Order: sequence, then structure tokens, then C-alpha cells
Amino acid sequence: MTYTKLDFDASRVSDDLKRLNPGVFGPSAAKPRLRLAQLQVQIQEPEGQPPRLAQCNKTERRFYDWLCSQHPADRIVIQPPRHFPLKGGGTYTPDFLVYADSGVFAYEVKGGYRGPGAEQGHERYARAAAQWASANLHFCKATWRDRQWRLEPWPSH
Repeated sequence: MTYTKLDFDASRVSDDLKRLNPGVFGPSAAKPRLRLAQLQVQIQEPEGQPPRLAQCNKTERRFYDWLCSQHPADRIVIQPPRHFPLKGGGTYTPDFLVYADSGVFAYEVKGGYRGPGAEQGHERYARAAAQWASANLHFCKATWRDRQWRLEPWPSH
């Protein structure tokens, strides 16, 4: 993959994330800033497991198709293998990461489902966006309603 050079503040990254990603942060994990060009994302599927796209629900697949009409497919990561650790415990994994010229976008896709677990998804998205959003890392909720996508960037007003 080819990425644009883009800085974001890595000082808020947890020690565990630094330790688990020595290729990004180095063995000492003391780098104060991280260049997006250095970030290597593993998007190849382990052998014998279904591709992440096959694991997407119908709404996520529809959004992926829309994303591909907006960005080159090699800049879109489906359910990235790296997650965002949250203060107070837990983690958040966005449905899609898009490496665009204007920054990195973390998309959370929501459809009509309002059953068990839906509230937890909204809550984790809001916690991650509040904790991790920066000038170069953007969070956006995508909702499929009335046969169109409604994009709600963080912070929502």
C-alpha cells in the first residue's frame, strides 16, 4: 500500500499498543511522533479463514461498495486487525479505516438494528472518537436510512 506522509500525535498511545507494534514504534517505543508512511497494516487474511469482507453484514458491505466509489480500494482497510484501546477498559475496532489525502478516517457503520449490543457499539464508538480524534484522525458514523448514506463526523453537533 502507498500512503501519504501524515503526522499524528502518538503520545496518547498506550504502552501495550507500542509494545505490540515494535515495527511502528520501534523496540524502545520512545518515538514521540508516528508517520503514517511508516504504518504497515496487515490486510492479507490468514489461510483457512474467510476474508473480512465476507464477514461484513449487508449494511457494511453496501458501505464498502460506496467507499470504493469514493476512494481507491487499496486505501480501505476492512475491520482493521489493530484496535483502539479505551480509557477505563475495553477496545474499539472501527468497521473501516480509510487512508485519504486529508487524513485517516475511522468509519462506524450503523443500519436499522436496535437490538442487544447496539448500545454498546454506539458507546464504544463515542468513547474512541472522544479519546483518539485529532486533526489527522477523523471518526465518522455512517447510517443507511431512506436508501442513502448519512455521514455524521465526530464531534456531532
